[in-house]
Amino acid sequence: MVGVCGDEFLNQLQAKYKFLKDLPLCKIYEIFEKPKENVSGYDLCDGLIESKYTQAEVIRPICQNVNVLLKELNKTIQIDDFNNASKGCDYLNYWLRHKIKDVKRPCENISNLYTSVTLFSNFYSLSDQCKNVNDINITNDQFEEKKQLYYYTEIFQWIRKKYNALLTDDQSLCGKYFDECSKFYNDLVTNNYCEKRKAYASELDEFQKEYKECKSFLSSQKKPISIKDLNPTAQYNCHTEHMDSKEGPQEREDVNHGDGSSNDNSNGVNTVVIPVIMTMIGIFFLLLLLHKFTPFGPWTRHQLRKKDKIWNNIYEKAQNLLRNPRNENISFSNSKFNIKYNSVRNE
Repeated sequence: MVGVCGDEFLNQLQAKYKFLKDLPLCKIYEIFEKPKENVSGYDLCDGLIESKYTQAEVIRPICQNVNVLLKELNKTIQIDDFNNASKGCDYLNYWLRHKIKDVKRPCENISNLYTSVTLFSNFYSLSDQCKNVNDINITNDQFEEKKQLYYYTEIFQWIRKKYNALLTDDQSLCGKYFDECSKFYNDLVTNNYCEKRKAYASELDEFQKEYKECKSFLSSQKKPISIKDLNPTAQYNCHTEHMDSKEGPQEREDVNHGDGSSNDNSNGVNTVVIPVIMTMIGIFFLLLLLHKFTPFGPWTRHQLRKKDKIWNNIYEKAQNLLRNPRNENISFSNSKFNIKYNSVRNE
C-alpha cells in the first residue's frame, strides 16, 4: 500500500500494520497532498513570496495550498471522530516543514511562508487553533526523528480510542508495533539524550506519557497485550550540560535561568571591578612618572607651598584682627568666647 499517504513514513507504517489502514492521520495527509484548485488572478502568495528571493517557485505553490487547506479545514477534514481544527493545524505544521526540507537556509521566503500562514489563519478565524504553526528550524535528520515521535504518539491515542474495532484479531501485530515504537525511542535516548532534548523535548515527553498510558490500557483489556517498558532517562543529568527532561520543563527553565543570572552577576562584577582597579593603578604610575621626570612635579610642589602660604597669611591676619585691646582677655585656645554686652537699663 505504498504511496497511499502523503508521507513516506506513514506509508511504511500502513504497509506493515494493517490495523492502521483507517488511521485519520494518514487520511488527513492524503487531503493535504491532493491537487488544489487553481488560484486565478492576484492572490496574497504572489505578493508575499517574492521572486527576488530564492526558491520562490517552490514555496509559492505551498503557500497557495495553505490558503486552500485553512479555508477548508473545518469543512473538508471531517474524518471519523476527527473534527479538531487545532489538531489539523498541528498536522499542517509538520506537513509544511516536510515540504520545505530541501530548501537551503537562510531563505527569506521561508519566513514569508509562515507569515502567510498567520495571515490566512487570522482571515479564516483560526488564529487560536493555528498559533503553534511556525518554522521548525532544526536539521532534517532531527526533524525526521521529531516527526516520527509525534506520529507514533498520535497513533497511541488513536489505538486507545479505536481499540475494540481495531485489534480484536491483531493482538500479535499490535505487540510488534509497540516493539518498533519502544526500540525507536530507546535508541534515541541512549544516543546523546541531552542533545535530543534540545531539538524535541516536548515530543519525547509526550511519547513517553502516551506510551505508558497505552501500555496500561492494553494490559487491562480482556485479552491483554504485553508491552515492553521504555528505557528510563533519570540517569541522564541534563541540568548542567544541556536541557533537562520534562521531569519537568519548568524546572529546567528555572535552573537554566538561575545559572544564567548568577553567571551574569559574577561576570558583571568582574567586568566592572577589574577595569576600575587597572585604571587606578595606571593613574598612580602616570602621576609618579610626571612627578619624577617632568616639570609637573616641581610645579605641583610650588603650587602646594603657595597654597599653604596663602592660608598662613589669612590665619595671621585673623589673629592680628582679634588681638586688640578690646579682645585682650579672650583666650584664643578656647573655642568659646565670652562676649560682654551692656544692658539697655544701664545706658
